Amino acid sequence: MAQALKTKASEVDIRVDPNGVVDRFPGPACIVDAERFPLISNAHWQNLGLASPGDDACLPAEFAASLLALSHTAQPQRLAYDIPGAGEGDGLSFDFMLLPCTMDGAAASMLLGFDRTATELVQNALAKDREFHRSLALCSGDAVFELDQSGRFTYVGPNGFLGYADFELHGREIRKLVSEQSAHASELIFTSHQSVSGSEIWFFSQSGEARCFILSMVPYCGSDGEWAGLRCISREVTGQRILEVEIRDTRNSQQRIEAVLHAMRTEARPSTMIAAGTSTLLESIDISACIVVHADENGFDRIEAYAEVGGDMSLPVAPSMDNPHLLDLCSHICRQSEGGLCTGEIDGFSVMISPTRYGGQINGEVGLLRGAANLGGAQDEVWGESDRHLLRAVAGQMGVAIAQLYMFERPLDGKS
Repeated sequence: MAQALKTKASEVDIRVDPNGVVDRFPGPACIVDAERFPLISNAHWQNLGLASPGDDACLPAEFAASLLALSHTAQPQRLAYDIPGAGEGDGLSFDFMLLPCTMDGAAASMLLGFDRTATELVQNALAKDREFHRSLALCSGDAVFELDQSGRFTYVGPNGFLGYADFELHGREIRKLVSEQSAHASELIFTSHQSVSGSEIWFFSQSGEARCFILSMVPYCGSDGEWAGLRCISREVTGQRILEVEIRDTRNSQQRIEAVLHAMRTEARPSTMIAAGTSTLLESIDISACIVVHADENGFDRIEAYAEVGGDMSLPVAPSMDNPHLLDLCSHICRQSEGGLCTGEIDGFSVMISPTRYGGQINGEVGLLRGAANLGGAQDEVWGESDRHLLRAVAGQMGVAIAQLYMFERPLDGKS
């Protein structure tokens, strides 16, 4: 049965009029003989300036090579042929099919051309448009990526994200990279079916550092028309946020310094200056107590002022004016500082002390105590730079007040 079908198939012979095919073909068409000379051609072929019947010109080399292959294989050949134009984009592009045929009983070849210029222009325009938007997306943000419905990365731009290479994030869930402070916001953003613009999210980078990004996202749909995920452009603003915090802390620190100094300068007596500064200092920052101590050539001898947050701390001995326990501890800590700001511990409370000076000589010290509930690490880590800045500024004014106290007020008290 199979052999019979094969025999019948080989005997099929389709006969057409070559002249009619060439004449009615909607594109350029030509029939050439075995020597590759044109026998007949239509107007479309002749408009291209290709060799035509009766011309001395030869077919382009590309045609000659394909016709040679056709003669050897007797199999249809496909040839892409471009005709350059006068300017960029003015050229024409054709696909030619070379088919074996017979002409007046002699072997010949039929060349049929299909104009693909318009298709190629559209494809090139689409490719350029796609590359334009891709380049625009890459340069408009620090990272671009795509998420599926479950919030997993399906595409990451060549720049990567959060220190990860693009391939390292494929399939990972973005919410696993979000810091705790942005966890709630991320739940809303990464499940949104609407466009999202200017959302601020904190992430953890590959190295574990907190990094802040501004995200803008648009949803996209799958082949079924249903919501399939989000496409995102992100811009890192970590440096800006850190700078904003530093500026805010500096401004707050300056306001606290001004509040303490103002409270002291509004008082007339040195003792009330010291008391006002101590109580204002206690209200200005998160501390448990504040202490001001006088010193003479023999060392620290008297507590001039003391204020504490009610119920926040409990020293083993009440801070009387000549409390030897506190005076000894303050002296010990201050000696370690070699005349500068220092930190230490008093009965489980972190303390930061700055000497006060007048006329270049140490005449006392100001100490800040922070309760054990506020301790988070080593002594140096308990006190921030804004705390140190505040204490240095206040210590200068306290030194003047202590000097005035012993030059003017104490002598008068003794006489009275």
